[in-house]
Amino acid sequence: MFRKMIIVLIALLLNAATSISAQNNEQDSLRGVLRTQDADTNRVNTLLRLAWILRAENPQESMKISREAQTLSERLKFDKGKAMALSTIGVLHYRKGDLIAATNAHMQALTIRKNIGDDNGVARSYINLGNIYSDQRNNALALQHYMGAMELLEGSGDDARLGSVYLNIGGIYLAENNNAEAAKYCNRTAELARKIDDPLLEAQALNNAGVCYEHLGKLDSAMQAYQQSYSIAEAQSEKVMMVDAGMNIGNIWRLRKEFEKAISVHKAAEETAIEMGYVEGLRGVYECLATDYQSKGDYESAFNYQVLFKKYSDSIYNEENSIKMVEISTRFEQEKKEMEQRKGELELGSHETKETGKKVVLLSGVVAVVSLCAAIAFIVVGSRNRKRDRLMLEAQQQEIIRLRSGMHNRQRADK
Repeated sequence: MFRKMIIVLIALLLNAATSISAQNNEQDSLRGVLRTQDADTNRVNTLLRLAWILRAENPQESMKISREAQTLSERLKFDKGKAMALSTIGVLHYRKGDLIAATNAHMQALTIRKNIGDDNGVARSYINLGNIYSDQRNNALALQHYMGAMELLEGSGDDARLGSVYLNIGGIYLAENNNAEAAKYCNRTAELARKIDDPLLEAQALNNAGVCYEHLGKLDSAMQAYQQSYSIAEAQSEKVMMVDAGMNIGNIWRLRKEFEKAISVHKAAEETAIEMGYVEGLRGVYECLATDYQSKGDYESAFNYQVLFKKYSDSIYNEENSIKMVEISTRFEQEKKEMEQRKGELELGSHETKETGKKVVLLSGVVAVVSLCAAIAFIVVGSRNRKRDRLMLEAQQQEIIRLRSGMHNRQRADK
């Protein structure tokens, strides 16, 4: 059994090395093509491919190339290329934690893709927006976008992307503690991953399955799933997944009361997250470390990591960002309804249709305003809760200072 595992690991490492080498060769090839390629739609596609390859290792260059593709697409009136450029720009903003800019870019891409009837592109935009709403803990809106993507992708033949949607839906159900639905979508993901021979997708499914096991108290099964996920991610140099799986492995060590092992694994995940600028990963790692030290009884270290967790949480999730994203979403829906209505008026051209259309647009506006107010009210309540959390942290800090002072006085008395 051990020998088989070694053979599989060696095979994965060789595949990873081959993949990296092939990607570098493709980069060189694309750069060579761009040196002589005319400013046409083929050049846009070449730029977009190069930008996508560079998104992880050199995000700044990827952004520059994506902007060039966007500008050229606008000049050529190449809507599909422009949407793809905006989508890549949105992904790059998302990776560095600028969720407002990411939402704007993905909404623009979604509008174009709907207008040109690009269903697969619409599904990709839904996925990207679902990821952003998921990070904001808006599970209902995230699930709505993921389900929309699933409807478009099932039967399309794009099994790889469908597998990632199943994975994301399972993740939302995990966040909602609905283990039965989560397990169902984990299984769907794993089945598709094996069908299309995608080890990374299978690793992600394993990671989610581990969470299901953990929720059910099956810690040995959870640890096995997390470690398998981490091994595949490491072999594929997929650092985001390494951070995510590493956090989960450390949590199992903590649940087993192996606090030093938990801290060691979580600090390794922290180093990887810092190395790649993975903001959401850092937020999660600091929360894990705060819990590790609290469980160990080191309340001062726990407090310091809790402060870092709050800092990174506020950089990702804050009242201003949330309100802006709701406004963007609401404005997009309103503009879409108005566009559809204007199109109807042009086709029918009747006075009655125009009057009816005005009422529909007015009603849509009222609904949008009411939805926006409700969302803002929800966010303000969350802001108050965060203020309460900060006050609790300050009180904990004062208690730590008081306890340390008391210990110092007792030590002096002993002397």
